[in-house]
Amino acid sequence: MKSPTDVASGIILLGLCGIGAYSVRSLPEAGMEAIGPATFPKIILVLLCVLSLALIVRGVRNAPPKCYWPEAGVFKKILLFIGLFYLYLITLTLLGDLFLSMENPPFAANGAFSISTALFLLIALPLLGRRKPVEIVAVAAITTSALVGVFSGFFQVLLP
Repeated sequence: MKSPTDVASGIILLGLCGIGAYSVRSLPEAGMEAIGPATFPKIILVLLCVLSLALIVRGVRNAPPKCYWPEAGVFKKILLFIGLFYLYLITLTLLGDLFLSMENPPFAANGAFSISTALFLLIALPLLGRRKPVEIVAVAAITTSALVGVFSGFFQVLLP
């Protein structure tokens, strides 16, 4: 075994796939539709299993990298991004609760998601290295609009 980290990661991911497969068993079967509630999770689990096996094979074949830890600047960005994502989840929850408690909320639906996601992208993109303000604003607006459109229009799911 040349890269024990890849092999261990692949085995852990396979274990998580097993837990996921056990959880998916409890989802209801497809009724009149060809695709049921368990179809998408099953597809993702199969894909994750294939990728986990590929990671294990890669770990057996390839030598490990010389340095496992990223440079200090990259490590700080990773921690900042994790903190930003956590803040995004808190903002999404708090705004959703706020709009839910209002008698006349400013948005009929998807308001908390739209605001939180746009703000998250406006802050995350410069953190990830994007510098053009027009590009940052355009990506945030288009991504947020596309997600809201797909979930509310196609899937007919109200977001928080």
